Amino acid sequence: MTRIPYEMTDGVIENIAEEVLGTASKSGQSHLYWLFHFTRSLGAPDAVITDATPNVDAVASESFLANLAHQRPWHEMMFGGILGIENQIPEAYTRVVDGFQRNYADILQPDDYAFHTIHIVVDEDHGGHVGEFAEQYLDTEAKRRSARAAYLAGAELTRRCWDAFDGASW
Repeated sequence: MTRIPYEMTDGVIENIAEEVLGTASKSGQSHLYWLFHFTRSLGAPDAVITDATPNVDAVASESFLANLAHQRPWHEMMFGGILGIENQIPEAYTRVVDGFQRNYADILQPDDYAFHTIHIVVDEDHGGHVGEFAEQYLDTEAKRRSARAAYLAGAELTRRCWDAFDGASW
């Protein structure tokens, strides 16, 4: 059985702890801190986050990730969860940050949308060296097929979540 490289395991555990459990990131703050900071900067009450009802795409994404984490081979989590999802974030958040700078510079300061700029850098780092990783650990056709399927599912569910932002309000 191929083992997950130690560095990759630590990176995945650290990322999940930051994003899901709300532990402090390398910035010294948790993902939740930066998300609340952003919504407060827009003048939104905390209830926008705490009382939010997930839409179908968010529930599907959460179920997909739980399935990958608990039921599927490790390489599907790496390629479906990390690459399929986080690979889209830098480009999407770059467009979002450009929009904030262009249209809301009178309301928002760069620190107000740090939630987004931090993800641009961090998620680019998470996607780095994936080709080398794939070559080394996807050593059978069965692993390549299941990783490819997980990647496509993760990418599609992420696209649906991004599409669901249209018309967001409080």
